[in-house]
Formats: sequence, C-alpha cells, structure tokens
Amino acid sequence: MKRNEFLIQWVLYSSFGELLGFGFAALSGFFIASVLGYEDIMLNQSPWLLVLIMVVAGFVEGCILGIIQAVPLLKAFPLVSKLRWTILTGTGGAIAWGIGTLVGPLLSEKYFTNISFVSVLVAISMLVVLAGILGITQWIELKKHFTDSWKWIVYTIVGWGIGLSISFIGTSTITENTPIMWTIPISLLSGFLMGAAASFVTGLYLRVKLAEA
Repeated sequence: MKRNEFLIQWVLYSSFGELLGFGFAALSGFFIASVLGYEDIMLNQSPWLLVLIMVVAGFVEGCILGIIQAVPLLKAFPLVSKLRWTILTGTGGAIAWGIGTLVGPLLSEKYFTNISFVSVLVAISMLVVLAGILGITQWIELKKHFTDSWKWIVYTIVGWGIGLSISFIGTSTITENTPIMWTIPISLLSGFLMGAAASFVTGLYLRVKLAEA
C-alpha cells in the first residue's frame, strides 16, 4: 500500500469510526440522562453511577473506533492483532471517559468559570492526560511491532488533544434545552471532526512506519 493512500484511508476510516462511536456514546448518554435525570443522579449523590455509565459508553465507543481503524491498519501492518487493538482502544476510551466524567466537573467548577492562564494550563493538562491514556493503551500493541513505538504516544497526545478541543467546543453548545434535532447533528459533527484531526496526526506516524516496512 502506498503511503499517501494509507494516510487517506486511515483518516477516512478513523473519522467514520469516531463519528459512529462518539455518536453512540452521545446519544446513549442523552437517552440515559433523559430517563434517569442527570440532576437527579447528582442530587442523590450518586456520581459513581454516572461514571460507570460513561465508562461503559467510552469502552463501546473505543471498540467501535478500534474495529473500524483495524481495516486500514491491518492492510498496512498485517501482524497487528485486530482483537488486541480493538480491546485496547476500548479500554483507553473507557478510562478516559471515566476520568473525564469524574474529574471534569470538579475542574470546571474550580478553574473554568473564568478564562485565565491557570484555567488554560489546567485544560491543556487535562487534554494531555485524556489523550495520553488512549496513546498508552494502543502503544501496548504497537510496541510489539515498532522499535520507536513510544512516539505513538506523543503523536496521539497531539492529535487527540486537538481533536478533543474541537469536540469540547462543539458539544459545549449543547444544553439541556437544545432540541434533539440539533443535538444529534452537533454531536455527530463534533465526533467526525475530532476523529479527522486526531487520525491525521497519528496517521503521519504510521505513514513513516509504512515507508520503513
């Protein structure tokens, strides 16, 4: 497979995978919130229920992304395990969504009410942690195949850091009063753009490895 052809396929498949995965997570979260009530969960002091729900949603989202990413990935690198890649991607998604759900509201209340140097620093740090988690879990499989696989973590932090920023901006426009006819397209577009930004950056690393193969 040619390098540019792989990069195009990687971006397209990953973007579509993230669109499906993020769309599933967002819609399932919206459905659960409408049934259980987000405020009711928090007022009843049951935040762990919300975290558990988001962990499951994050795992499913990651698995959907991993399955679809595996199509171009295995064409270029057939020794990569599809099963391990899928499970590790799902695991990264579950941990990231869990941490984001548990820590995010606390940081928002303390640092994000007003824009400042500290709030920007905290936001960047949070993005690095969340993106780094996925990079580390996927690195567990890639280190079996690439000697400099640690670079994958760096590329993932940069790519998903950009992607998550795009996603946060998009989904921040959604409130409890936003009609479902707008919630769905905003969520899907946010997921697609997040996946496109992240996969383009990570694809640059894989493109180099393909040239070395």
